[in-house]
Amino acid sequence: MKPIREERFAKAIEKIRNIIKVKFSLNNSVEKERKIFIKDGEKRFFIQLDEIYLIESLENYTRLFFQDKKALQRRSLRQWEEMLDATIFFRINRTEIINVNYIQEVNKTISGRLEVKLKTGELLEVSNRQAVKFKNLNQI
Repeated sequence: MKPIREERFAKAIEKIRNIIKVKFSLNNSVEKERKIFIKDGEKRFFIQLDEIYLIESLENYTRLFFQDKKALQRRSLRQWEEMLDATIFFRINRTEIINVNYIQEVNKTISGRLEVKLKTGELLEVSNRQAVKFKNLNQI
């Protein structure tokens, strides 16, 4: 309620913006380097989260796609969704989560739905409900 000089207020706002930028960039770099240990039968992998490009639901299991490998996990898509960074991983439909950094292109199908082509070659259809969120997220 006190009178405040505009230049002092502007400096305070700029200082806060800089603090937020630094924290956001630190969080992003930490998330990219975060690794997880997964076991698939007799195979074991220690992988960076940003190497995962697709997670596919298979009833009570999920299949992770990373590098040129696949691994079956006893974890639901919902559990993955809660664990992963929502700015990097996006659930495109009931059965698939993708890493948005692997998107090569996004097109509309003949039926009007969105189709995502990953850099790895997979063509995946985005559900109507998720297409709205996807467009808002990516400003399409």
